[in-house]
Amino acid sequence: LLEIADLMVVTKADRPGAAETRQQLMGAQSLRTGRDGDAQGVPVLMVSSVTREGIGALSDAIAEALPDDRSVHAMHARRKRRTRYLLATECKRLVELSLKSPAAGVDVDEIAGDLMSGAITPQQALRKIIKD
Repeated sequence: LLEIADLMVVTKADRPGAAETRQQLMGAQSLRTGRDGDAQGVPVLMVSSVTREGIGALSDAIAEALPDDRSVHAMHARRKRRTRYLLATECKRLVELSLKSPAAGVDVDEIAGDLMSGAITPQQALRKIIKD
């Protein structure tokens, strides 16, 4: 199984078996397909600290893979939307649990009546349900 990666690096490129490892990683990527059905391949580089082979290419690939300011902003916006969604989902679950649980001691009919008569606001009704 492969993790989601922007770049794969085979170290010790000067050692026997390094080229085969690179081929195996490239082959394993072909098992993953993207939304459009195309293989989602990422670069698989080989480097050696002994011979210095591939160090420059690795440096260039890392620089290219780093997100620019726009993509960082977009990523932050997606995380924020996801967090808000998860928070809303959890709040809904807690309210539903309070309404269903007799042990919670919530008289839904009384709260609904008070809300319908205007005796309490929706915010006050919610506070009674979740008992802040």
